[in-house]
Formats: sequence, structure tokens, C-alpha cells
Amino acid sequence: MLKVVIIGYGEMYANIIQGCLNSNVKIVGVFYDELIKLNPLKLFFKNIFNPSKDYIFSKSLNLNILKGRSVNSLKFQKQLLKLNPDIIFVGSWSEKFKEKTFNIPKIATINIHPSLLPKYRGPNPYLQVILNNEKYTGVTFHIMDKNFDSGPILLQKKIKIEQFDNSKTLKNKTCAIVKNIIPYFISQLNNGKYIKPKIQDENKATYQSVINENDVIINFDKKNSKEIDCQIRAILPFSKVYVYLKNEFFYFENYEIMDNSSKKIYKQGEIIKFEKNRTIYIATKDNKILKLTNLKAYGIFGILKAWLKIRNIS
Repeated sequence: MLKVVIIGYGEMYANIIQGCLNSNVKIVGVFYDELIKLNPLKLFFKNIFNPSKDYIFSKSLNLNILKGRSVNSLKFQKQLLKLNPDIIFVGSWSEKFKEKTFNIPKIATINIHPSLLPKYRGPNPYLQVILNNEKYTGVTFHIMDKNFDSGPILLQKKIKIEQFDNSKTLKNKTCAIVKNIIPYFISQLNNGKYIKPKIQDENKATYQSVINENDVIINFDKKNSKEIDCQIRAILPFSKVYVYLKNEFFYFENYEIMDNSSKKIYKQGEIIKFEKNRTIYIATKDNKILKLTNLKAYGIFGILKAWLKIRNIS
């Protein structure tokens, strides 16, 4: 029976564990990001008064939670050497692994990345693929090497991005697929079937950095309604999206892209109407209408400022 260590956090971490539980493996250790973000004393009290989902989930399964302030620490490496795992699965992790860590398992350290590598290396590809209006994304199992997301590919699964998907629903879908793929992947190894690693084509590689202020502000001069829709679906589940009106930044809870039923041609970014329940209608570059509801201004007294700033528009 293969011995496995799982490193990660959040939904990907939980789904890798569930996938391994559905496979013929032994989970000999787990490690989640809170263990490197908080010092041991703070973590001790947090686990008593406000435990994380990762901690609760790991303890509920009586898993061996490893210790250390980094995956590259000597303390963590010594634990791995003692456990002698065949595989380390990594899902959602910000640290770069050093060779002394990722070379410890007998088979490999395998990163599970939520994109079709070599495209969309880097953090949060769920968001980036929707922001760029991709039709498909995927998940890639690859051998970890000294660079981020660049190691040889072992397995890939293509995932269709539906029109209604936002970055949160896409994340849920991707993590659920990982849970279902792992038993197949493990069965191939247990049956002695050789999985030939495929070297990534660096000419096709793309790297997406974290979002910046331009990603969270709607630019009506540059973006049409489809591009605005992609921007909101990508950003809104994880962060606020802003519009700049009346020398003020506003954000909103819900939105809708509507056809312009009138024959009037509006200028992009023009405010068409403002309703009493803080709903605003703004013209887009392609003469459609963006409806934003529960509008609030940035800063203190956001609701009052939104009402005072835009209430005279009819």
C-alpha cells in the first residue's frame, strides 16, 4: 500500500484527502497552511476557540498533522524522512519547495495545479481563466521541480467553463474533479502501469500574477459588456469590483447585463438611471446596460454616500 503525505489548504486540500481515502493508500501525514502562518502558541489557542476548517477536517479523520514553520524547515524534512512516503500530494501552496524537500518521497512530490499547464501557471488560475474569457480550463498532476508549476506532466483533465461559472463555482467544480481523479491515478500506480511524464512546452507557458487594482475597477472606455461580465464573474466571489462615478469609487453586491430596449445610443460609462434601492444603470461600450444593485461608496458611510452622490439622476 502506497504511503502518502498531503500538503495544502482549503477545498483542494480537503478533496485530495477525500480522493486518497477512496483509494488504496495510507495517509501518513498532512500539513496545511495555517501551520506556517501562525506561531505555535497562537495556533494552540486558535484551535481551541476558533479552529479552521482544515484543522477540524484533519482531526475528524484522526490524521497525523505534521509540525513545522515551513515545508523546507529541517524539522519538517526530518518528519518526512521518518515517515518515508511514496508520494507527497500538494494542492494550493504558496511556498516554493526546495529540492531537499520535494526529493524525499520514493516516487515523487506531485503538485495538483488547477489549469491546463503550461498555460496559467501561478496563483488563482480559477479567476484568471474567467477574466480572459477562456472556454476551457483543467487540472494538471505534475512532478514538482525547482520552479513553480513547471515540472513534467503526469495527467491532465479538461474542464468546460460554463456561461454561469464564476471563479468560486469553477473552483468547486475543479476540486471535486480532483477528488474523483485521484483513485484512478493511484490505481494506475498500484497496478504497476508506467505513467510517462510529459515535459512542458515552455514556448506555450503563461504565468498569471496576483490581481491588481486595474483588475478590480471596471473601465467602461476599454471593456465591452462581455468583458465586463467576465471581469465581474472572475473577481466578485473573492473581492469587491468597483466603478468610478461622480469622483467616488462604488462597489455592489449583484449585477445584470441587459439589452438596451430604447433606440437611444448612450455614451459608454453614462449613468442612465438610479433607483431608490441603490440600483444604478450604466451604459456599456457596445450599447448594453449594466445594472448594479445594492450600491455602496468606498469608505465610511458607504450607503449614505452612494445615495447622496447619485440620487438626483433620473
